Amino acid sequence: DLSFQTQGGPFSLSNGKVNVNLTSLVLNGDDEVTREGHVEGTIDFLPFVPKDNKGIQALSFLDIDAMVQTETTSLALLNYYLKKFNGLQVDGSGYMQGRLRLRQGILEEGSKLEVAAQKLSVDLLDERLEGEGHISIKTPKSLKETDVLIEFANLKAIDRTRDALLFTGEGVRVDAQGSSFIVPQEGKPFIAKRLAVTIPEVEVPDLEAYQSYLPDKWPLTLHGGTGTLQGFFELTPKSLRGDLRLSSEAADVGIKEYRFNTNLDIALKANSPVLTTGVDVSGSYVHLKGTTLTKDDAEQSSKPWHGGLNIVQGKLRLVLPNDQPGDAGLIETYRGLKNKEIITLLDSGNEEIKITGSISDLSWLNIFFNNRLGLAIRGSGDLFSTAIVSNGLLGTGSKLELQPQTLGVDFLDYHAEGNGKAILLVEKGGEHPDVKLDITLEKGIMRRKD
Repeated sequence: DLSFQTQGGPFSLSNGKVNVNLTSLVLNGDDEVTREGHVEGTIDFLPFVPKDNKGIQALSFLDIDAMVQTETTSLALLNYYLKKFNGLQVDGSGYMQGRLRLRQGILEEGSKLEVAAQKLSVDLLDERLEGEGHISIKTPKSLKETDVLIEFANLKAIDRTRDALLFTGEGVRVDAQGSSFIVPQEGKPFIAKRLAVTIPEVEVPDLEAYQSYLPDKWPLTLHGGTGTLQGFFELTPKSLRGDLRLSSEAADVGIKEYRFNTNLDIALKANSPVLTTGVDVSGSYVHLKGTTLTKDDAEQSSKPWHGGLNIVQGKLRLVLPNDQPGDAGLIETYRGLKNKEIITLLDSGNEEIKITGSISDLSWLNIFFNNRLGLAIRGSGDLFSTAIVSNGLLGTGSKLELQPQTLGVDFLDYHAEGNGKAILLVEKGGEHPDVKLDITLEKGIMRRKD
């Protein structure tokens, strides 16, 4: 039942039936998106004026219930729906089948599309996943939302900004939930409810690719080595949760001017129910084991040593620039901070970050000292620290306490040792801090170095 009024009048179609074999479907005159397909079902268009409702807005007047089977050469057609999932975009080719139930721009319960993709790519923020996989889009019964699952059989992950290979593997999953409407509706935000990425243990061919994720002003440098990555992260419009672990049995790392081979284990844990209140990073750690100099240095011991830092308790908040709205969501905040030195915006406020750790050779701490008196400490022991972070750096009041069983101290031409402890207190924070060092020895002895 077709009704169409010429000269800009309304168009409508009711009681329509569709039974179409598609040899080829082309969008915008040059992009073939499907071939060898079949669509069968019912279709209705509510009265609307085509010239006033072009493009995707026309879907607001469409009712369709159809079974679809087709080979697709461009999965980008799914982005009409997926683009609201925090910038998620897909592309590729494969075979698509399922049931599409669309009523006035809203996916209705019972809708389910399955895609077996020989080529599949997913873009999220600055990263891209490429490989083979499967896509499922469905609207469960009794829920006014749509579930999206993208699962890779095998893939590689690329940092698009630097064209750097991050990892390779299989089984990576992208899960998302969001409202079931496709066409933007007045008064309803066009955002995702949830987006989660799960990474099983995957292979990292070169650790250097992760250097750009570390702050520029930190002394640790990832020069290379192979390793593994695993974990997950979950985003909502206002929150994040994540647990990622990067490890290597043969990492090539640098600390200031020194370069080491080491067994490296780094974990980043983040939890923030409300981003504006800060991100809890408790449980994060950095561990080094079996660490040796790449090249022997006459001034330092080349015996293997180990060390580690564990954040027992800590929360960081992001001090946004003046032009960044405080109520912005996660993706808006990310885009607004892109190309800025984010580390300089981190602040712990009045909350101390509590850190524990250990080091088997305290002499490696001496590379952080800058003094003219030949001051150095030696031994091994446990570390206890409370840190204040301001502008991404240690702030005034930060404190580190060393409690070795035997503590050695060098200064000028003298060496002293005994049972004791050392306390470092940051009296002035910032990029060039002033640090006060107190060393206490009990039952100590002192002698000239010679």
